[in-house]
Amino acid sequence: MSNVPETICNTSPLIALDNIGLLALLEGVYGRILVAEEVRDEFGATLPGWIDVVPVKNRNLIRALQLSIDLGESATLALAMERPGARVILDDLKGRKVAQRLGLLYTGLVGVAIKGKTMGVIESVGSVLNRLKQAGFRLSTAMEQEALRLAGEN
Repeated sequence: MSNVPETICNTSPLIALDNIGLLALLEGVYGRILVAEEVRDEFGATLPGWIDVVPVKNRNLIRALQLSIDLGESATLALAMERPGARVILDDLKGRKVAQRLGLLYTGLVGVAIKGKTMGVIESVGSVLNRLKQAGFRLSTAMEQEALRLAGEN
């Protein structure tokens, strides 16, 4: 078995990247991605073959998490709790706070873009962020500037 941590993605990063034609960025950076069945259902389209749909066993945890975050995020975090060492991709602030409280490793689309540039999967973080913003992705000026600085594009 590999020492590479599993990567579990929430719905909104999938939709955002799909909307700008860059869903394959996830494959380029992480290889295989896992999603909960609820995320597949929220995505609403056929997922590429490198995304594996996995059922969450702990349905009670999903219900408990839904008291503060939506179904897709709840299922994503519950799945991560069942897979020690897994990394989660999610962008919602409430979801990230819950992930932090649960002790989970997480990143968002900005982190994925920075890692993608570092690995040579994409040439420019700025161009990805611009495309995301044009598609309605909300990003603070401070976060964008920090991402560009980390990517060496400022």
